[in-house]
Amino acid sequence: PALVERLQTLAPGVSLRLRPANRGDILQELDSGQLDLGIGVFEHGQIYHFRRQLYTDHFLCLFSPEQLRLSPPLTLEQYLAFPHILTSLTDDTRGVVDEALAKRKLRRKVVMTTPGFLAVPFVVRRSRVMITMPSRLAHYFADAFSLATSPVPIKLPRFTISLLWHGSFNQDLSHLWLRQTIASLVPEDSLEL
Repeated sequence: PALVERLQTLAPGVSLRLRPANRGDILQELDSGQLDLGIGVFEHGQIYHFRRQLYTDHFLCLFSPEQLRLSPPLTLEQYLAFPHILTSLTDDTRGVVDEALAKRKLRRKVVMTTPGFLAVPFVVRRSRVMITMPSRLAHYFADAFSLATSPVPIKLPRFTISLLWHGSFNQDLSHLWLRQTIASLVPEDSLEL
């Protein structure tokens, strides 16, 4: 929302076309010019791909205290007692949570897999399920939908959200302006969360 607001004020002629991109295909889409800029978690790239870190985040659990009759913080037993939603752009049925649980010889039950977060708060608000998701989005959904957040009762890695672009756009003034505009909307202390 802040980016759209800023663009309407500073550059009303600019329009954005946002879409989900499979992390495995993003480099190819940047190379072919199908995509101008990626925003997400990127561990790979070639020497001609440029990256700018925006912020570091962690995971939180989001749930309905009314549906689950629980209050934060959740215990591991409570966390595993209820079904989960998994978000995956790649049709994976396992995520970072499942990998962490497997190391402890534990499993969770995933009852819904979705490619994005749009439906998540509606399902969580009305169902006896929970989701583990990025903290910024979890806090937003908790406030907007009267849901609760809890620290995840297992150790999960932190992750960094970055901008990623092809080197051919590195000196392009309009591209540089867009990158700087996006970065300016992220608080200075966000990399140290």
